[in-house]
Amino acid sequence: MRDLSSKNFLAGPSDPPESQPKSPAVHLEDRYTVSDRTVYLTGSQALVRLLIEQARRDRAAGASIGNFITGYPGSPLGGYDTALAAAGEHL
Repeated sequence: MRDLSSKNFLAGPSDPPESQPKSPAVHLEDRYTVSDRTVYLTGSQALVRLLIEQARRDRAAGASIGNFITGYPGSPLGGYDTALAAAGEHL
């Protein structure tokens, strides 16, 4: 059983913080810009990211292609328009 009277009972890891590897800074916009590490997305955000990635590939291939997105009231993708609006500067 652990000695609860010890001063080190709540101590952290034995290595000082400066010797531990630092995690990269994470920002909300990473979901649309980062390509060198894992990002976590909702379904609507993943569909937005798909459009962004396709546009990057098209530009790299020299193609000038647009996207047309349509829907209907009550669609199961009801939040997709909101996700597109939030990603506006990346589209």
